[in-house]
Amino acid sequence: MSELRKKKLPGTRPYKSYTDAVLQQVLEDIKAGKIGHRQAEREYGIPRNTIRNKLKRCHEKAIGRPQAFTEIEEQSFVNHVITCSEFGMPLSMCDVRFIIKGYLDSTNTKVPQFKNNLPGVDWGRLFLKRHKAELGQRFASNISRSRAQVSEDMVKHLFVHLEKEIEGVLPCNIYNYDETGFHDVPSKKKLLFRRGSRHPELILNSTKSCFTTMFCGNALGEFLPPYVILKGKQKWSDWLKGAPPGTRLNVTLHGWIDQDVFDDWFENHFLPFALKHPGKKVLIGDNMSAHLTLKTLKLCTENNISFVMLIPNSTHLLQPLDVAYFSSLKSNWRKILYDWRQTREGKRCVALPKSLFCQLLKFTLDMGEPTASSNLVKGFLTTGIHPIDKDKVIQKLPQYAKEALQITDNVGECFKSFISEVRSSDLDKVQRSRKFKLPIEPGRSVSVEEVETFYDKKILCARSGPKTRGGVRKFPGRCKVIKPNRPREGEHIPCTSTSESRDVVDVCVSSTIHAGPTMLLEDCTSEHASPTVLMEDSTCEHASPTVLMEDSTCEYASPTVLIEDCTSDTIITTSTVVINRTDGYKVNDYVIVVYDGHTFPGTVTCIAEEENELLYKVKCMATSGGYWRWPDHPDEIFYRACDVICKIPPCNIEPVSGRGHFKINEPLLLSKVVLKI
Repeated sequence: MSELRKKKLPGTRPYKSYTDAVLQQVLEDIKAGKIGHRQAEREYGIPRNTIRNKLKRCHEKAIGRPQAFTEIEEQSFVNHVITCSEFGMPLSMCDVRFIIKGYLDSTNTKVPQFKNNLPGVDWGRLFLKRHKAELGQRFASNISRSRAQVSEDMVKHLFVHLEKEIEGVLPCNIYNYDETGFHDVPSKKKLLFRRGSRHPELILNSTKSCFTTMFCGNALGEFLPPYVILKGKQKWSDWLKGAPPGTRLNVTLHGWIDQDVFDDWFENHFLPFALKHPGKKVLIGDNMSAHLTLKTLKLCTENNISFVMLIPNSTHLLQPLDVAYFSSLKSNWRKILYDWRQTREGKRCVALPKSLFCQLLKFTLDMGEPTASSNLVKGFLTTGIHPIDKDKVIQKLPQYAKEALQITDNVGECFKSFISEVRSSDLDKVQRSRKFKLPIEPGRSVSVEEVETFYDKKILCARSGPKTRGGVRKFPGRCKVIKPNRPREGEHIPCTSTSESRDVVDVCVSSTIHAGPTMLLEDCTSEHASPTVLMEDSTCEHASPTVLMEDSTCEYASPTVLIEDCTSDTIITTSTVVINRTDGYKVNDYVIVVYDGHTFPGTVTCIAEEENELLYKVKCMATSGGYWRWPDHPDEIFYRACDVICKIPPCNIEPVSGRGHFKINEPLLLSKVVLKI
């Protein structure tokens, strides 16, 4: 008691050494005549003045300084804090204090105990103590937004199909597989240092190397031997020396699993073990692309195995190995690695040798063997896979408030203001800028002011007028294209095949196919010229098909192009291409445009007119793995009417994946001829 009085710590004064239940029992005994005031003071440590005041119903308020807020207000704070945590936005005590300050300021309330109406640290500690049955401070584990998007409907939909697959299947035939990485990072331990040491360090080698291992087990608690995947081109005998019995080894150039390795694991490692048990089998795993191969699916069909994939980004909820086994396995691995790093060889080696990994893995598995089987069974039970129970997973999802909270409007508005304004960060303004090569001499540094000036000039150039793509470039050794001058307003240029008054530009032929045809683009004799493109091969050794591009109703004159190449002995394997021009394009039409000789698909977003010339603002797509997709940063500029080649029918645009990839069935986009006009 003397130490507490000397330190004068806030909130340490012992107001009473008895509970309210004991005081109430003593008062009832005194009223019944079973005990006197002095005897109660001696036996229970309750002062006689307190007993007398309680009997006379005096001083019935709470002991200590009165609370700054009413019970209704404090309960409102508690309800809002719980609601924010359930929505994935938990608050710190500092956040709560500033929210309450905003609440007091909004209601024009002044609390003398709070400096500038901001509750202190002591108030926050006592607030948690008063509501310890409802609130508690814990370290939060970060979860990605993709994992947080796993909803109750997705889980229910999964278990509808999973229940049909597992129905009647024995637990020894329900398998779960997953690969994990063993990092060369030993465990951390609390050690002794001089008090006040700012840099407590331990001399211990560690690297960023990682060793991939595939694990698999069934709902009965039986494990397959590990399947080790190391980085390399060749397999060496010492890599498997001292490995756990039955271990198989494979190598890849990157050290991770791929489709070929997964096929080998399934055919040569999983099937021999699984076929020991008769009946239907169910193999459950994540939706990694390397796990889905045609060979594996065929083997599953031939051997009566159901291949079940889990919801994306849900392994922390539905993967038995992740939920109940890998945590203890990694803990044992770090302990074994720490002990090995203390040995003479461990101190000498910077990186963990591949020849020692399997030996240390065996020690790790032996350490966790007593609890490994039971942990795996609990993993199947916790994930609701066996026995089947979707509620096991649903109850682990964030539960949002189902009933309206009885709260005051002022408190609710204060929390809304905090979420929308106080927690807003300037980091939202951080965006990726377009990358340009700076015109700086080699060896000379550059300042941020010079970079800002460079970007300002780029912005001014972009705003000076609508940007049109194309230009005249010369590349020696390539075929030439004859392009006529565009007609001025009121001027008509008749069709001709000569090269008078024409600009010479280049044509780049892709090196991935045979090149060498002659392409002739002729202009028809209609009122407004429109091009006809004819590709013929007259000198090549191999025949090439004819490509015809016609335009019957183009409003503006399009160029006549002549492409000749007499030096190449190869051909272009391109089918007939027909350009279907229209009188004009509308907003939201899918079109093909030419930029720097390349063709790109896109949509018309705006139509403008400048100097009696139509300009189409087109948002273009970009290539991605043989398909087309919308880029992260929109590529949207103005094109001249002659640069918009044709309209794409919506039926020719097919989505091929859920990642925004499209297949566009247009010969102009499949053609390997690249025109730089």
